[in-house]
Amino acid sequence: MKKSFLPQLALVLIILSGFVFTAKSVEAVTAGNSISIDEVSNMVLTYSVNGGATQTVNATTPDNWFFTIPNFQVVTTLGGSQDQFVNYQENDYATAGDVNMVRFFQYGPAANGSEITVTSDHVPTGDFEPGYPLEPNGGTYTFNFADQSTATFTDNADSSESVPDAGSTVLLLLISGAALVGFQLRRARLAA
Repeated sequence: MKKSFLPQLALVLIILSGFVFTAKSVEAVTAGNSISIDEVSNMVLTYSVNGGATQTVNATTPDNWFFTIPNFQVVTTLGGSQDQFVNYQENDYATAGDVNMVRFFQYGPAANGSEITVTSDHVPTGDFEPGYPLEPNGGTYTFNFADQSTATFTDNADSSESVPDAGSTVLLLLISGAALVGFQLRRARLAA
């Protein structure tokens, strides 16, 4: 009895064609550049381009950052000067309407690079500004060019600024416990 190799060959061809189509679709989506920005606190911002090393930017005033990335086209790899504002929702956007306003300015073509300006805890005003694209906190904005460059912004500062850390909580608990014990001892002495 001869074994047929046709079913195995068909399975191998199906798997290989799946890899080819997957590789092409990933290539089309990731052909542009990407930047990921995280607000760590009201004074510290970090960013990473194309999944590379994390860079830190310190604010000179709370909730405001400006940084330049030489030789990096943030809006589109197609080059040229581009200017794009994107609003990313703050954690309290539903009640306060605050956003993180991010300006992506790409300059070129002679010297390609990008300037990023971030204003956190910002309430949109005026006629033009509310028309900026609006993304959720942690959302990814895809720029409107064929290469589909992307920008992701996550605001972690609100949670880190409003919730005390475990060390502070334990310290406060110990202090209040000691005060309660001292109060009870004083009360016992006065009663005696």
